[in-house]
Amino acid sequence: MPKIVTEQVRQSMRQQIIRSAAEEFARIGFDQARMENIAERAAIGKGTVYLYFSSKETLFIEMLEEIAQRQLAKLKHSLENRLDLEAQLEVLVSTFNQLVREEPEAFQIFTSSLFGVNRRFKHEAASQRRQFLKLIEDLLKQAQTRGEIKLAVEPAALLVLNTCESLALRAEAMGFEAGYIEAQENLVVQMLLAGLSVVPTQV
Repeated sequence: MPKIVTEQVRQSMRQQIIRSAAEEFARIGFDQARMENIAERAAIGKGTVYLYFSSKETLFIEMLEEIAQRQLAKLKHSLENRLDLEAQLEVLVSTFNQLVREEPEAFQIFTSSLFGVNRRFKHEAASQRRQFLKLIEDLLKQAQTRGEIKLAVEPAALLVLNTCESLALRAEAMGFEAGYIEAQENLVVQMLLAGLSVVPTQV
């Protein structure tokens, strides 16, 4: 009798393949990556990869979506019951920093897709990141309604997203100690708040 694969097992295997693919794509880029090497990283046969993803391109696109949705879900969960902008910014800075530490290859994938060797997937990467921008825009609009800030929401959201996403990456790349960003999180939040409070609303 054929082996019965449960949905839980299928999802676990899919996650395993995506993690291995992210490591490979981050290391050498889409063009140089090979499906057999991804399969080897995942400790499965190459044919098994094709049971889950019809092509390397499909794997890359679904990997981008999986990473983005997982990160977005963590951000939304962390933001629950944070009702003022300062607390929300603290969560954004802290959670992005945690995510960068936990899965640096995921951020390398998005950076390389937007600006580097994987630019053929720029549209897909930008589409996923726009969901993060929308989340921050909504937070800023609510803060504006509460009278906490006066600002042009869209550029302010871009600034907040860029700060949160790149801060830990830059610190690591420039050789700062692992705990540096955690020690500076409050200062970063205060600087963001100061900037947001003085930007006038565009007419």
